[in-house]
Amino acid sequence: MGQLDTVFHAFVSWQTVLFCLGIAILTYGVRTIVENVWKGAASNAIWNHVFVRLGPIGTGVGLALASKSFPWPPQIAGSPLAMAFYGAACGVASAYVYAAFRAWLGAAAQGGFQPAQRLMSKFPSKPAPKPVPAHERPTDPPGPVH
Repeated sequence: MGQLDTVFHAFVSWQTVLFCLGIAILTYGVRTIVENVWKGAASNAIWNHVFVRLGPIGTGVGLALASKSFPWPPQIAGSPLAMAFYGAACGVASAYVYAAFRAWLGAAAQGGFQPAQRLMSKFPSKPAPKPVPAHERPTDPPGPVH
């Protein structure tokens, strides 16, 4: 196995997936609480463009620096800077990992896996948005003429 494969396997593990899922869940929880307490949060530009976007990264860094018993990859264990970068990277990846996990869980539920069916029934997916009728869709400006 090459050196790049070794590094990849050290950082892409079940611990990293769980860490990313934890970040996604915590970020979702904080966002839900803030947006229910502060009714104007959803329309506030600073909240949407700064805190919502940087929330997972900050959560990842905070968890990485606060966690003492997490099974860190040996390449970064003991280095606060490396752990902070790992937490930031996991924060960036947390939404993707959550979406992939949810898709896997949905496929397992459709395949008849009972625990996945129970979980998916407790956390139903959001309804699909209604399609916009063709006469209400914005039109694209004409492109350049060649």
